[in-house]
Amino acid sequence: MISTQTKDRNRSYYDPGMPAPEIPTRKTPAFMKALWLLAILLLVGMAYSFWRISTVPSPRLDVPQTQTTEPANKS
Repeated sequence: MISTQTKDRNRSYYDPGMPAPEIPTRKTPAFMKALWLLAILLLVGMAYSFWRISTVPSPRLDVPQTQTTEPANKS
């Protein structure tokens, strides 16, 4: 058998009008996308809160200065 005859014989099996085959792919469910979004929002919120805390001035104690006098020796 000649190779050109084989091509002609099998040509009817490969119809060029057929659509391209669909390759199944994994799709992420909506709730998984929502969980990822929640995790990202949580991380952004934590970073923002630490940044806000770092910009707040630290409180200072206003302690009046007292005069330190040495106790008199009672001897």
